[in-house]
Amino acid sequence: MKAAFLAPFLLAVAGLVTYHIAQKAVPASANPLALLAAAYALAAVACVVLLALSPGTSLTDAFATVPWMFVAVALGMLGLEIGYLLAYRAGWHLSLASVAAGTLAALILVPAGVAFFQEALSVTRIAGIALCLAGLALLALA
Repeated sequence: MKAAFLAPFLLAVAGLVTYHIAQKAVPASANPLALLAAAYALAAVACVVLLALSPGTSLTDAFATVPWMFVAVALGMLGLEIGYLLAYRAGWHLSLASVAAGTLAALILVPAGVAFFQEALSVTRIAGIALCLAGLALLALA
């Protein structure tokens, strides 16, 4: 497999592992909205600094290319962040919450991918979905 294909995926995995462990470790006394505001502020500053350090990049030009649908991305991120934090506070296990949410999201995204992005739904992918559901059931029973 090519590094250009695998590296972003591994970065996402590392980010998810870090994210879930940190979310689970947040003290119950911390205000969820203050936590998210601080996290997003830090992430925003880091992104602007990295963008400014990118060779040949103008901040004005870069921000001019941000499409309107990123409002939906921001709302999705907010729901994701608050949802996981509150799920962990409600007693969800670290090993189950992300798998359960990911499996349910995948089940919703499969028809969306077929309908809106011309993704193929094959027998193999249907079998993979069934295996995901079986794995989720096994985790839930453990």
